[in-house]
Amino acid sequence: MFISKVSSSGVKNDNQVIYALQFTGQAVPQNDQGTVLKATTKSPSSKIRTVVSRQGVKSKIKTVKGKVAKFVYTVEFLTPETFLENGKIEFGSGNPLTF
Repeated sequence: MFISKVSSSGVKNDNQVIYALQFTGQAVPQNDQGTVLKATTKSPSSKIRTVVSRQGVKSKIKTVKGKVAKFVYTVEFLTPETFLENGKIEFGSGNPLTF
């Protein structure tokens, strides 16, 4: 994800934001057909370590001290191959990413 900001002097500043979180939670049907689901999930602050070697990739995720990210979204299955999704990830106290 890139966040673009234009300063008061008109200079554009692109800041790259990189994050990896492991969200857990539940999705609940929102209609009788089960084609619309609402999921409420969360992820603690975490530290992820990834090592690539001849044997492949090894990863570890460890919870660290910090705030919790909350991810709430709705997904609607339009056909067996397509869906529409919208939601919001809130990092700590505020700082939302809406899609």
